[in-house]
Amino acid sequence: VDMSISPVVAGQIVQMQVEEGAAVEKGDLLFVIDDTLLRFQKEKAIAAIGHAQDEVKLQQIRRDLARDDFRRARTEFGAGIISVEMMTLAEKNLEMAETMLQSILSLVEVQIADLRMVEKQIELSHIRAPAAGVVAKVWHYAGDVVGAGQTTLTLMDLVNVWVDANIEETKISTIRVGDP
Repeated sequence: VDMSISPVVAGQIVQMQVEEGAAVEKGDLLFVIDDTLLRFQKEKAIAAIGHAQDEVKLQQIRRDLARDDFRRARTEFGAGIISVEMMTLAEKNLEMAETMLQSILSLVEVQIADLRMVEKQIELSHIRAPAAGVVAKVWHYAGDVVGAGQTTLTLMDLVNVWVDANIEETKISTIRVGDP
């Protein structure tokens, strides 16, 4: 059975690890699509996560300060020291600080998802053998630019081999399993 091997991502082949006739095992690296830009995106995503996590720390401090102000305002309001407007302001400041914290925590999750996506794209740029077999044909080589889904090499599965032979009817009865 022939398997057409093609990348999921488009780009330039920077490494062709196999040649025609080479035996490969399932999971062996066949070829690599240039992932330089993806690696830069990964660095950027890691930095963005770090920045967002720093923002979380800052917002936690702001929230804690707003919580302290609210508690103080509640005590002072109960004692008749501050007005309803001042109490409402302290309450709204605490709500805003908590909402901002939740928003920034969501941003961290988005940044982590972006990092996972880039890591998956890097993984997909390293094309591996889906099964054991022999490389029947290499269609593209290092330096070639291939599109997503474009057949780059053909792998033959030697476990499930089909033979198509033209045999004369008069000789069919003489053929046995295992004959050369």
